[in-house]
Amino acid sequence: MSYLFAIFLHENRTLANDYSLPIQNTSIISEPFKSDIPYIFLYLTGDHIRDWKYINGLYRVLKKTLSDRIFLDLSFEYYSNLNGTEITDDCIASGRYCLKDSQSINLGRDLVIESLRSLCFLKKTRKNSESSRIFIEYLELISNYCRYSYASLCSKIYLYAVGQSPSEILKCVNDSVDGTDILVDDNRILQKEFEKNRNFSYIAPTIIINGEEFDSQKGSLLELYCNSLKNPPKSCQAHQSDDENIGPLTIFVLISCSIVGFSLSKLVIIGIIKYCCLNSKCFKMLKPPIHQRLEEKAFASDLEFLGESVCTICLTELSENDKVKITTCRHIFHSSCLNEWLILKSFRPRCPNCNLNPVTSHN
Repeated sequence: MSYLFAIFLHENRTLANDYSLPIQNTSIISEPFKSDIPYIFLYLTGDHIRDWKYINGLYRVLKKTLSDRIFLDLSFEYYSNLNGTEITDDCIASGRYCLKDSQSINLGRDLVIESLRSLCFLKKTRKNSESSRIFIEYLELISNYCRYSYASLCSKIYLYAVGQSPSEILKCVNDSVDGTDILVDDNRILQKEFEKNRNFSYIAPTIIINGEEFDSQKGSLLELYCNSLKNPPKSCQAHQSDDENIGPLTIFVLISCSIVGFSLSKLVIIGIIKYCCLNSKCFKMLKPPIHQRLEEKAFASDLEFLGESVCTICLTELSENDKVKITTCRHIFHSSCLNEWLILKSFRPRCPNCNLNPVTSHN
């Protein structure tokens, strides 16, 4: 299991890193890309009431999608108060990270130590499935038990549960995790190096998967996760076909036939699995974007389409060899105009002329 667990403490310019190599600032990742390995970056503000939904959302995605062969690189970036000042009031009352005795501290120091301790267990587990399970359980603990109190005791409940004594935990941290001493001692040399690379641009909790930032207004975290992968989940790979949808009617017929004979039961199961897979949000997000599903052509007088040879989006007459696309409802547009239109309307694509689905409808 490959884990990158980089932790920044903005308030004290403190850096804790699980690698001996200098860490790169994760904020520079901006271009979306597809990968077999989901690179997930989780940015937290230090206000755990706000952060909780992102931690919980990530936990749910990992629980649903992780398998023995998935590698996960995670980076956690912790921020102090949004105005950059120290926490002076009671940290539990203000909904921020704090020590178990309610002392006010600079952001997240105790939580970071507990996170580093969890790395020791990830390092010591050899099987991918076991590492995945431990990490998911750790996230579950944070999202459930620690929703309103990021206290050290809260994290240690889980650490004790896996059979590690406090002395073993401390030894693991001191021996195995590079940079742990920075959490205790003021390392001015590293502080200067960290200052050089400091380029924070996020002041709100954020999840970025393979370079693309999650926007709750545009979809679900699971959709973003699936869309970032080069290949569909294994549960869908075996059922891919040219058919967009085998349809509810097919399922009804299969189920009806199964009543007649037990021999058709396997066919019913296959049909239901295929139907559910092809209609899952995850699988749909892995299909090409709608604006890429229409063929681009050079405009010519012999092309068959409905209406005048005018792009009704830009209101310009089409010229010979213009790059155009013809919808399934037989309307023609400049390729660039239609692409931009469909991207804007991607969650409810409609033809600008007739309001039908421009990819699946037929005139």
